[in-house]
Amino acid sequence: MVKRGRPPKRSEERRDHVLRVRLTREEHQRFAESIGGRTMSEVVRSLIIKYTREAERKAAGESWKAW
Repeated sequence: MVKRGRPPKRSEERRDHVLRVRLTREEHQRFAESIGGRTMSEVVRSLIIKYTREAERKAAGESWKAW
């Protein structure tokens, strides 16, 4: 029988870990100021791009086992 329903907990945790971002107070302040005049989706898109590039830079120096 094929199990249906929620995905396994492990992959959920991994996905959650990738998406969670901690901002310092200064970053949060700059983020709040930069939001002016933009929709939330535009802001989120730019943040995703920023942190994806940052993660790729960090990963470039590490082995693929880290993934």
